[in-house]
Amino acid sequence: MAVCLWAAPGASAAMVTVGNTSTFLPSSDSNNGSDTTYANFVLTENGDQVASPVNGTIVQWHVTTTGVGQYVLRVLRPAGSQYTGVGSSPGAVTTAGANSFTANLPIETGDLIGVDVPDGQGIALGLVPGASYGAFVPPIGGTATGPNNTNTNMDIGLNAEVQYPDPAPPASPGTTKKKCKKKKHKRSASAAKKCKKKKK
Repeated sequence: MAVCLWAAPGASAAMVTVGNTSTFLPSSDSNNGSDTTYANFVLTENGDQVASPVNGTIVQWHVTTTGVGQYVLRVLRPAGSQYTGVGSSPGAVTTAGANSFTANLPIETGDLIGVDVPDGQGIALGLVPGASYGAFVPPIGGTATGPNNTNTNMDIGLNAEVQYPDPAPPASPGTTKKKCKKKKHKRSASAAKKCKKKKK
């Protein structure tokens, strides 16, 4: 007797970018007195997505800075009109400008991204009609809180690449593997006794 198990094709992965993908950043924002979390709230260019459209994992992030030091990517989860920090991934910036870092940071549908900027340092801004970003002082943590201030017609130079499972298309004939295992039959106790009697 053969028991057949059908093996489904393995799922592949897809990528989506969350955040500001514009490279035109003529201005900057800087902080004095405290580390600060900056986050975009509205993006209006290039079809940019301010919130993650999927459940996935941030595998790389990019920030354009006007300073150096320990910049920290944050995942911000909406809580009504406030936000909660639910994960972070640090990156050491040694040269101001465009910087990229790898990460392994979970993110869910609807989450935003932000970045902690070290005290006395800055982040690049784009002057974009309709866009907006805000600042959290001190940096956002595990308690729901709102931004200390919001700036309109500007956005920060921050984005992240999110990897997520890409549902495989239905298997077509000839692409599905069939694995068969032979099932061993066990002899009953009564049959074993009969065999012993015959041998005597």
